Amino acid sequence: MLGFLIPQDAFQGRYYYDRLQELHPALYSFVDFFGLQHIYSSYWFLCLVLLIAGSLTLAVYEQFARLLGAGRNKRLIPRKGYELCSSVAAPIGQQDYLEKKIIETIKSRHYRMTAKEQQGNNLYLVSIKHRLQRFGSPLFHAGLLLVVCAALYGLAFYGRGFVQVMQGEEIASHSDSWLITRTGFFSSPIDPDFSMRLDRLSVEAWPDEKRKRVESLLTVTPEGENPRQQAVTISAPVKYRGMHLFQSLDFGMALTFKLKTPAHPGIVSHFLLDDSGSVNKALIGSSDYPMTGYVFDLEYLPFIKGGASARPEVKVTVKKEGIQQFQGIIPLYGSVAFDDNLLYFIDIRHWSGILAVKGYALHLLYCGFALVLLGLFLLYCLNRRKVFWKVEKLAEGKYAVYLAGEADTALPFFHTEILSLFKELHVSLGDSTMKDAALFTAVKVSAE
Repeated sequence: MLGFLIPQDAFQGRYYYDRLQELHPALYSFVDFFGLQHIYSSYWFLCLVLLIAGSLTLAVYEQFARLLGAGRNKRLIPRKGYELCSSVAAPIGQQDYLEKKIIETIKSRHYRMTAKEQQGNNLYLVSIKHRLQRFGSPLFHAGLLLVVCAALYGLAFYGRGFVQVMQGEEIASHSDSWLITRTGFFSSPIDPDFSMRLDRLSVEAWPDEKRKRVESLLTVTPEGENPRQQAVTISAPVKYRGMHLFQSLDFGMALTFKLKTPAHPGIVSHFLLDDSGSVNKALIGSSDYPMTGYVFDLEYLPFIKGGASARPEVKVTVKKEGIQQFQGIIPLYGSVAFDDNLLYFIDIRHWSGILAVKGYALHLLYCGFALVLLGLFLLYCLNRRKVFWKVEKLAEGKYAVYLAGEADTALPFFHTEILSLFKELHVSLGDSTMKDAALFTAVKVSAE
């Protein structure tokens, strides 16, 4: 929440907090001490994530230990005891026949036998359906732990840089043009050892003119290697020497002006206007003109659909010390005079923001999300059910059958299934072999 409410330097840029330091030094000192301008890489946020990781580690350990313990110590008796369902007379006076019929009955319902043990006159049978459901919670928490570990790795070892590059412009290797750099506690600063040139920026739009896809065609030349041309998008980064290059959400048009003043024969300046988010919406920006004291407010007017305008135009408002010096529209390659100056609109081209990221555990993050989804599927799409049988020999050829069930959810449906299991056993043994049919409704079904 704090990262949402407090402007972060990754999005505002370094000038935002440079200005804050100049105007409100005490406030800036407070913000800088607690790292509020970059919360997600601050020391206290790292400690908080470490606590979360420790808690998840303990939870995962306890859950898997419980599973392994349950595998070694299989229960033969339900937690809440049995209910006597019926007395049985085996046709051939043998317990093996009754055992065979019980196993055939439970297998017909896709239960798997997990335990069978003879203790004196008692035979215990345990069967389970959807046994994988018990792994749902451990896998879910293990996935969360991997996601948190990926975040920890990023906080500790990641590096991030952002650069604005105009079409046709080349950013040299080890350049200081990277506007925003951020590194983890144990990571070296971003220092790309490759040059990069923007060959083309492609922007696709939906029918409602909203942006659909942004792609930068880059030529990257690592030191000592041949140039490589590669398209970069937001979702499809390019990897160079352990660093991933992403297309950022920042892009637009770069307008180039040349200003002739009595003191300078020609001052060239580039104004980078952010994309407006729509094809036919003006791009607006404001910035100082270097070495002059002028402030330029720009409004770039794109091509008009079906209109007569065939040349790009820009509306320029020039101010100095808050006083307007000029306002008017200048077409591309046009010029205007104001205040003993001559202003030329000499070029327009695209610019694109490129993100460089190193040391982020993307594969670990993907594995974590996969385990989270698998755990949720096992938890909520499978209903583990366990059926306990006990066959007690009362006399030669006479047996008592006990039955109980345990389930995590949907107990009424499981109760119905238990009754149908017993009825199937009744049918397979024959009507004359099973007594006390009215006791079917006394089957015990409990939550595990």
